Amino acid sequence: MSRNIFIAVIILFLCSCAREEEKNDELYFFPFDQVTHYYLTENIGLVFDEELQRQVLYDFTPTNLSDTSFISSLKELGFHEYDIESDSLSKLREVFKTQNSRNISTYACAATFRDILIFRAKDSISGMAKICFQCEQHHIVGTSQSTFEFGQSGEYAVLEYLLYPDK
Repeated sequence: MSRNIFIAVIILFLCSCAREEEKNDELYFFPFDQVTHYYLTENIGLVFDEELQRQVLYDFTPTNLSDTSFISSLKELGFHEYDIESDSLSKLREVFKTQNSRNISTYACAATFRDILIFRAKDSISGMAKICFQCEQHHIVGTSQSTFEFGQSGEYAVLEYLLYPDK
């Protein structure tokens, strides 16, 4: 009888460990194995499409991953592009996950999204993040997790250091 109880306890323990691992995976906003960073270093002058420029820089768009047509126009809008080094991806995963914060900040300015991150998993877009470091605002698409508290636990500082280590 005690042997059956011992086996039952072991099975319950193993099942609870598996559930905990699943919960940890659920914390991340999206899976990715490649990240492309688009960024502006200066203000944009006249552009070919002012409406697209407004949407990219100031609007909280796109609203879903199927709307990726703007990505091909980012260079024409003056954005620079580079792929994040693979050794920085694990650090990015820690930034782009659900965080619990006791402090909730409000924004004092209108966001200008000068940094855009495109996350890919197996060559398919799995997520997007538009970031304004000046106002500490974001627009993240592609996750079922809440992004409301993103940035409240120091994520902007860590992300800025990862993207601009020489700053």
